[in-house]
Amino acid sequence: AVHKELERALKEAADKMVGDCDAFRVAKEQYALESDVAALVGKQGFLGVIFADVLDEIAAQTNDILSKVANVRHLTIDFEVEKEASTSGNVTSRITPVIYSKGRKVSYKGGISGGMKTAVQLAVDLAVGNVVASRMSSYPGFLLLDESIDGLGNVSKESVIDMLVSSVGDRLVLVVDHAVEFSNLFTQVIDLEQLDGQTRIV
Repeated sequence: AVHKELERALKEAADKMVGDCDAFRVAKEQYALESDVAALVGKQGFLGVIFADVLDEIAAQTNDILSKVANVRHLTIDFEVEKEASTSGNVTSRITPVIYSKGRKVSYKGGISGGMKTAVQLAVDLAVGNVVASRMSSYPGFLLLDESIDGLGNVSKESVIDMLVSSVGDRLVLVVDHAVEFSNLFTQVIDLEQLDGQTRIV
């Protein structure tokens, strides 16, 4: 009787081992499949290609916009992606804008003036908005710019406003700015006045 009990226990243990091995094999296959999918879809695969494609499209649109603005039409932009490993082992990507002046790489911080930076930032913002809207097939009906042309000279401000008109189509563009001398460039102007902490339309 003891022999039969021992034989039954051994058979159950063997069956359990076979079941565990099968479960391990299935789990291993699923892990391999998920790893393959992650490699195809992740930053090194399909998503990485889409990400690079989107950055290239943003750069191309930004450069097209810059080419229409006086004082910055000699500038072009590109984006470099730097991968950084964190202490936890995760890899993150940092996007760095690279500015070229007449084909020569210059520092974004010190190689261009404040007004040029303003124009570049606005051009990038417009390009990002256009690319995202195009890929989502959803275009917002308005654009709000809060002192986005601050720091630009007179000629550049006029060029930026012309560029806005050509870039945004029939969307409503609201520009907040303190430079009243350019009010004649807009189809409608709303003057605000602040008195004793209260803002009102004049």
